[in-house]
Amino acid sequence: MWAKRKDCKEIIEAAWQAGNSLITLEGIASSLSRCASDLMAWNKDVIGNIPKKIQEKRKALNTLIAQDHDGSRGAKIDELRKDINELLDSEETLWHQHSKIHWYREGDRNTKFFHARASDRRKKNTILGPWNDEGC
Repeated sequence: MWAKRKDCKEIIEAAWQAGNSLITLEGIASSLSRCASDLMAWNKDVIGNIPKKIQEKRKALNTLIAQDHDGSRGAKIDELRKDINELLDSEETLWHQHSKIHWYREGDRNTKFFHARASDRRKKNTILGPWNDEGC
């Protein structure tokens, strides 16, 4: 999810450009550490508050819609809707990644069940040969 965001790339570039010496191992380790801490702080501020930001933007959108009797605030309303859609996409990606982590950790507990279902379906859908109207 981070890779989709421009500000993530900017944080990484800033952390590496602020590095003292990228020639020595200590310099590289220092830059990696700085980059990691900057990304963690950014994640907490930006990614960690997605549900709160969605709620705030929806509230602002509803207020604008209620106040827009003459249609003069259409551009601002469209901009808020676009922001909300981007936040919802980010939230969906976040939940998708969480589900992958859970699946990898927990595994599939119903493997035997699903294998049996697939095998039964394959047997049912198998064509043994051409048949005529008399069943031969």
